[in-house]
Amino acid sequence: MGAPQIIPVGRVPTVHIKQVDGNLVLSGWDRPELQVTGSRTEEVTVLAETETVEIRSERNCFIQAPLQARVHIERLDGDATISMLLGAIDIGGVEGSLSASNVGTLVIGNVEGNMTVRAVAGGLQVGNVEGNVRVAQVAGDVHLGAVAGNLVASEVAGNFEAQTDGDARLIFNLIAGQHVHVDADGNIACQVQADAGVDAHLQADGKIRVNNLGEPRQASNTTLAFKVGDGRATVNLKADGNINLSGADVQPFGAEISEEMSQQITSQVEMQMGTLTRELEEKFSRMGNNEEMAQKIQERVSSALRKAEEKLAEAMRKMEVRTQETNQRTADADGRRRKGYAWQAPPPPPAPPSPMPPKRPQATDEERMVILRMVEQGKVSVEQAEKLLAALNG
Repeated sequence: MGAPQIIPVGRVPTVHIKQVDGNLVLSGWDRPELQVTGSRTEEVTVLAETETVEIRSERNCFIQAPLQARVHIERLDGDATISMLLGAIDIGGVEGSLSASNVGTLVIGNVEGNMTVRAVAGGLQVGNVEGNVRVAQVAGDVHLGAVAGNLVASEVAGNFEAQTDGDARLIFNLIAGQHVHVDADGNIACQVQADAGVDAHLQADGKIRVNNLGEPRQASNTTLAFKVGDGRATVNLKADGNINLSGADVQPFGAEISEEMSQQITSQVEMQMGTLTRELEEKFSRMGNNEEMAQKIQERVSSALRKAEEKLAEAMRKMEVRTQETNQRTADADGRRRKGYAWQAPPPPPAPPSPMPPKRPQATDEERMVILRMVEQGKVSVEQAEKLLAALNG
């Protein structure tokens, strides 16, 4: 593994990944820096200009970016794993499989392997997938152009449109104005809540069965249309095989995205703080003199690390607002009506201005001298000294 390259980029950079000839692991972290690591240092090219960074890698590549980073990926020759990024993500093509979780709006061109997407704070748009697809917990609209394998989808708060060459298994908690349109070459099994208001249009070359949605219905090699309740949610299913539409106890789309992302971000920040704290405690324990100054520095470092936890609030605020808006839309479904597949969620209400953080103390000349002496004595490395000074300076 090559040495990591760390580039200051700010809180909302644009990351342009031109090409990765191997696998890509991309995740968000609560730092205004970009860390890029390749199999070998010389195999990774990073060009940085203000808040825009361009990356190329000749083999595998591991990237950590600020949570709010906007990411554009042109081409990946291997597999891709993407997580914990709230900014918009645009992917041209993936030669292998793709896994994405806890992300913002996601737009994907082509995936040659399988695709798994879970916990999306915005919408999901995909051109073509040559393998199987699993989609769960999407707060916005979903459009899947062409899926060569099987499709499994659940907990989609917006409109859902998909075409698959295989079978489709769908589980939805429908709300008024929601549109579901699925065309499958195989079979379709779809579950919705038993008390859903549905306007259903089913077409199958095989058998059609409807259970626990009003009166039982079944037909063969035909089209079946009916309405249940107010019929304000539209379900259009077309299959070359069989269609089974049933009412069931479907849990509403809730706040799992926000909670899970919060836990992951918190865990990552705590891990970073814990590592630095352990390093500092180990070094301080070796200081045989000037214990008072060491204690003073350590207290200042601890204060700076505690402030790192406060950074989670802003990162999570937008996620929580989006989830609350989704839940509110579900609760007020009877009073709302969305039109067509182009429906977009209304923008979240503006957040109250954050209070100005207190001015952080800067390292004193005396503290700097102590740290420099520690470097000279070999008690800390230059890199650790830089981290220590950065923590003291907030």
